[in-house]
Amino acid sequence: MSKFSTRDSVDIEDVRRAFSRIKTYVKETPLYKADWLKTYLGLEDDVFLKLENLQITGSFKPRGAVNSLLNLSDESLNQGVVARSSGNFAQAVAYAATELGINATLVMPTSAPSIKVEKTKSFGADIVLYGTTHKESSDKVEMLVKEHGYTPLHSFDSLDVIAGQGTVALEIVEKMPLIGTLICPVGGGGLLAGCSLVAKNHSRDIDVIAAEPSRANDFYLSFHSESKQQITSPKSIADGLLANSVGHKNWDVLSENVDSVGLVSENEILEAMTLFYDHMNGMLIEPSGAVSIALLISRKSLLRKKGPIVCVVSGGNVDIDAFPQVFGGKNGSTL
Repeated sequence: MSKFSTRDSVDIEDVRRAFSRIKTYVKETPLYKADWLKTYLGLEDDVFLKLENLQITGSFKPRGAVNSLLNLSDESLNQGVVARSSGNFAQAVAYAATELGINATLVMPTSAPSIKVEKTKSFGADIVLYGTTHKESSDKVEMLVKEHGYTPLHSFDSLDVIAGQGTVALEIVEKMPLIGTLICPVGGGGLLAGCSLVAKNHSRDIDVIAAEPSRANDFYLSFHSESKQQITSPKSIADGLLANSVGHKNWDVLSENVDSVGLVSENEILEAMTLFYDHMNGMLIEPSGAVSIALLISRKSLLRKKGPIVCVVSGGNVDIDAFPQVFGGKNGSTL
């Protein structure tokens, strides 16, 4: 049981406590000034990339996973934990559980990218490949909870996760107090909820823009209808953003703090991945991590505020052989 169990909201102090709690387990990732992107787009304002692809496990997810585990009671930890994930949260929980000496079981869809399955296995967690949809995987989690008494963790619909993921933006505003626009991917909404909360607490003048694949557009529909919507079959190469809807715990935070939502096509995601790879010394990002850049490239009209633009690059766990049009089968490197 989490300390949030009797609460239904998260605030900036929760994020600050999460930062203090997790800082020995995660990296402070670079805030990279992308002059190449500013020049490419002909922008007056500087562009910065928050490189969470360089985070431990290759995505932002350990922030929320570590915070969730450290916030559980001893009884819950002793029971072991279980979670469903297409890959990045699975890796994060596996990493965190190993660091903390906790037994973890991860339910991953049979369609999960092989690189994410193998990396999750490398951390020593038990892997269950099951189903192809969120509902099938979630049903399997419920079965394992009933059978073994595991404590379930949710990859985004969790106040502990929101607080942990919000530390991404906390690092941004501490390094760069004056920001005009923050562009962040949205799937289930944990990252966007946490980052938008921090951004608006820092300054209500920061324009928070959500970036979402057009074929997985539940938050776009929710935002414009002002009520949480669900779609039945989200499909995108951005496999980390395929939630049917944003979480219940995320919705109120997102409704209050997100200013606009932009959609990107599959080809626009591929274009962003290619440009990033070509201009960043062969650094790899996955499709989900590229959507914020894709939105900046393809929807400049959404920019309404003067001042530096920050794109959250959420992850880099990608099978390069699956995208020969981007990587050409080459091995990536880092800066």
